[in-house]
Amino acid sequence: MSDMAFRQALAGESSAALVRAEASSDALRRELTAERIQREFLEAKVQRQRTAIENLREEADAIPLLKSKIHDLEEALCAIQEKLSEANAELTARYRELAGMTKALLSEEEDHEEQRREAQKLLQIVRAILLEIYGAPAVMSRGWLARRLTRRLERERLFDSASYAARFPDVAAGGQEPFRHYIFHGLEEIQAGTR
Repeated sequence: MSDMAFRQALAGESSAALVRAEASSDALRRELTAERIQREFLEAKVQRQRTAIENLREEADAIPLLKSKIHDLEEALCAIQEKLSEANAELTARYRELAGMTKALLSEEEDHEEQRREAQKLLQIVRAILLEIYGAPAVMSRGWLARRLTRRLERERLFDSASYAARFPDVAAGGQEPFRHYIFHGLEEIQAGTR
């Protein structure tokens, strides 16, 4: 698979994952909005019930029948408060879920951006290598060509031999050329997290 096809496939997979995550987020937001409206409706109903109870209490001394109605309203109020408590718990859980999805989406976007930057850097390195190979005289030795390539990469700030050798002292101690080690071993080890 070519580098371009690989990048396009990776971008396609990342875009599809983002679309799915955004659709799921939108659906969850709609559910949360509906639940918030329901909660506000229940809170308004609770307030109306409290007002009604207070009015009935004022009249309870004069009309004993109202005491029974107050009791019924208090039971209804308890039931509404229980529903409100359940709605609040559900809303809290939904907000946590939305926060988790948002965090995962941001993390995926950061990963995608990091992969894009790494792919761009590798493409620049390949271009620099090809320019050096095709621009070098045919009679020059491999060592000369490797040194010339390393100088070009350092000049274009695509690779720093000194920093790489400092990060991986076993490379320099083994007499290996840092850029060659990076291409054949180091890049995979860094990406795999073994270095």
